[in-house]
Amino acid sequence: MKFLKDEKGLALPLVLVVVIVLTILGITIFMLNMTETKQVARSVDGMKAHYVARSGAHAVAAHLINNPGGDLEDLISDNPGSAEGWGKFGEGEFDVEVFRDADNDIIIKSTGTVGDVKKTVYVTVGGIGVDFPLFANTVGLQEDDFTKDVGAKIRGGNVYYTVEDLLSGFEEHGNNIVVDGRIIKDDFDFPDIILPCQDEESVFYQEFYDGNCFESLNDTAGNHDGSDISESSKYFKIKLSADLTIKSSNNSDLIILANEFDLHNNDLTIELDGNTIAIVAKDFDAGNNDIEIKGDGVLQFYVKNFDGRGNFDLDEYIAEDIIVNIFVLDDGKFELRGTPNFYGTIYGPNATFKQSGGGGGTIHGWIIVDEFEGGSSMELIHKAIEMPGVGIELKNYVIQRWRYVE
Repeated sequence: MKFLKDEKGLALPLVLVVVIVLTILGITIFMLNMTETKQVARSVDGMKAHYVARSGAHAVAAHLINNPGGDLEDLISDNPGSAEGWGKFGEGEFDVEVFRDADNDIIIKSTGTVGDVKKTVYVTVGGIGVDFPLFANTVGLQEDDFTKDVGAKIRGGNVYYTVEDLLSGFEEHGNNIVVDGRIIKDDFDFPDIILPCQDEESVFYQEFYDGNCFESLNDTAGNHDGSDISESSKYFKIKLSADLTIKSSNNSDLIILANEFDLHNNDLTIELDGNTIAIVAKDFDAGNNDIEIKGDGVLQFYVKNFDGRGNFDLDEYIAEDIIVNIFVLDDGKFELRGTPNFYGTIYGPNATFKQSGGGGGTIHGWIIVDEFEGGSSMELIHKAIEMPGVGIELKNYVIQRWRYVE
């Protein structure tokens, strides 16, 4: 039994060892739990920061979408990273920067912060609506010999088309024609044109309530060939024998309807005075005559076929006070000859635009048509122009894609 005597005092060291091991194990488990808790918390904060960043980007994108012709350039920062403290959302806050990339797309960069965790998202906002100078299913230039340089220029935004192949000529020279923009294949649906006699929202709906602008324009509607027009009226045919002025007698809104409108070597003057004047004609022959627009207000021009030199004589500085909207009806054609000077919109998603001849000319505004055939030396310059009171809403931008940064 001597060996048992040698075991005296062994229990205390064993207890101490067990206590130390259990303490180390407990501390380790506690530290692991703390680390895991912090990781879970950071993961939660990271998720929150992501959605805060996304909310900030979406808020700015929504502002651009809902404010056509708004303050985009004021949002774009020349000093990346300088836009701070744009807003708070939930438990965090977001900083937003808006800029254009090398492809001229609008990029919104939003960084969300929750605690000490930051997440960044990018959203690309592309133009659709009045921010591009030209949209057409087919795009081409009128030129017989494309071996020489084409002088046509389209400035200030992207050119959209939908067919697989561009028309000859534009396909070859497009990259040299589109300035400050790109040629993009895409597909969009545009609202149909509603004539003012059919649109209950139009200021002219009650003028001719039969629901069809042309239904009663027969021989009994009479012809017009002389005096100035100062009241809403409809004619079977307007063929001028002298220069004509259209002006409301009491500055009220005015609508003129005709199957045929022929200037017949005479000039047309339209005088606006804070009102809206609408001209609705199946066929409009302007010949080589000018259409002069004076004052301030809105000119709505609905036509099935337009043919003429197309000088809508509107000074660039005066154009700020005058809105000119041309609506080309389905299967119609809007043809300009010579060197036209035009400020406004040409909207005919199921119609044709053509500038015939080798002349130049300038169009300030934007064009939406089925088929576009421009002159070889024309210049189309984007200008933000509204389309008030016609039941057509075109937004400047749509969200195209998101990109997330971990």
